[in-house]
Amino acid sequence: TAVMLLCVPGAVADTVVVVRDTRAYAAPDASSFSVPVSAGTILTLVAQQDGVAAVRSGSITAFMPSGALEEVVEYAGETVYAAEDCAIRSGASNSSKALQRLASGKGVSLLATVADWAYVRSGSVMGFVPISSLTTQPSEENIGAWETEAEEVRTITAYVVQDGAPVYASYSTGSKVLRTLAQNDTVQVSLVKNGWCQVRDGSTVAYMLQAHLSAQPKAITAYVKTDGARAYAKPSLGSYSVEVSCNTQLTVTACDTTWAQVRSGGVTAYMLLADLSETKVEPTKAALQYGDKGEEVKALQSRLKELGYFSGTIGGNYLQLTQAAVAAFQSAAKIDVTGIADSKTVAALLREDAPKYTPSATGGSSAVPATGTAKEMDWWDSGIQQIFARGTVAKITDVETGISWYEIRKGGTNHADVQPLTAADTKAMKKACGGWSWDRRAIFVTINGVNYAASMNCMPHGSGSIQDNDFDGHHCIHFTNSRTHGTNRVCSLHQGAIRKALAAKL
Repeated sequence: TAVMLLCVPGAVADTVVVVRDTRAYAAPDASSFSVPVSAGTILTLVAQQDGVAAVRSGSITAFMPSGALEEVVEYAGETVYAAEDCAIRSGASNSSKALQRLASGKGVSLLATVADWAYVRSGSVMGFVPISSLTTQPSEENIGAWETEAEEVRTITAYVVQDGAPVYASYSTGSKVLRTLAQNDTVQVSLVKNGWCQVRDGSTVAYMLQAHLSAQPKAITAYVKTDGARAYAKPSLGSYSVEVSCNTQLTVTACDTTWAQVRSGGVTAYMLLADLSETKVEPTKAALQYGDKGEEVKALQSRLKELGYFSGTIGGNYLQLTQAAVAAFQSAAKIDVTGIADSKTVAALLREDAPKYTPSATGGSSAVPATGTAKEMDWWDSGIQQIFARGTVAKITDVETGISWYEIRKGGTNHADVQPLTAADTKAMKKACGGWSWDRRAIFVTINGVNYAASMNCMPHGSGSIQDNDFDGHHCIHFTNSRTHGTNRVCSLHQGAIRKALAAKL
């Protein structure tokens, strides 16, 4: 027996409680050195065999009779009430010493259950009460005195732990339910008594069960939306990161409007909120995009040519001309402009009433000018580098003239290197700028319907030109705190144009 017990330390690792006064032995032998152990002592069960249990307290392992132990089901300290006059006892037995008398309706904190007994705390006293002597509901006669006897606490923010948690008009579950709250909704708590909290929900003072509230928000399960999403060591795109696969399950422990703190196993990291979903992503037919080849691309090019958007050779290669044609069609069909032929785009192309290409009056581009205001996005910390990732098509609206066109980001690290998508887009850009110039211009960059404040120059330079877009090279778009590539400095002129965009309303 001794060999078996010593060979499997940590194999069970359940929490147990001593239910009667007993002794702990240095070896699985009643003649070995021993010390007394009081009923109510909490221990970790390591292993047991033939009526002998190996237990651990801190770093010390000892041996006890298995009959002196009961497995503990732990609770979070929620309030329960004496259903009748009873006593808190030193052990899980009616013959154990009574430590404190409980009057009917008295509230205590439930720490654990052991067989037919509850392990509770009342003030500084901890001990056992028969489960049959407890209830989860406060007595009606005690509710009337609740407010005058309630413990005042510093007003704190509490989080609802479950959907449908009721908000009551008074201190009783029989009172009117004013409304229900969803998980992780917040309320302000100012009074606590017998398992009830006085809360402020907006301008209304009301009451909630303490068991329905927590000082911390409840973790939420989320799933990664796309392959290639990244988890970061810090909430910054410049920090160390690793790639995470689509539908990876994570636990969200905190979030703001851009970043989510996530946990997987024992590892905590940060991800862009836009990369997460509360449900798994259903597999869909792969979209056609830049770099694809084959018969499906040929069919796409043929339909785009039939509608007037594509002027290249139908060769089955999804390159710049095809990407530009898809983007132009998406704009005309009022679909999110991405340059990717997803299922929604293909379905719109195949309709009999699919819109045919007609040059726009705003300089030739089919883009519709943005409206409203624009958000400020820090180039390094806001997530804009992933939102406006390489290969992403964005709508550009010039703040001064209101002229709009499409551009695609092709490169850039300190800022975005971009190119007009088509010759029509180049024409619109040149009209807005009045000619090619290094002057900085305030612009809105619109991606997926969201406007972002930015600045650009209007001078084609460098490499990376798109064939047949009439723009020889690329030009630069800057966001807050982005830097030049040559000098690695923040350009004050670009930052001034960004401030102009932030102040604008189109």
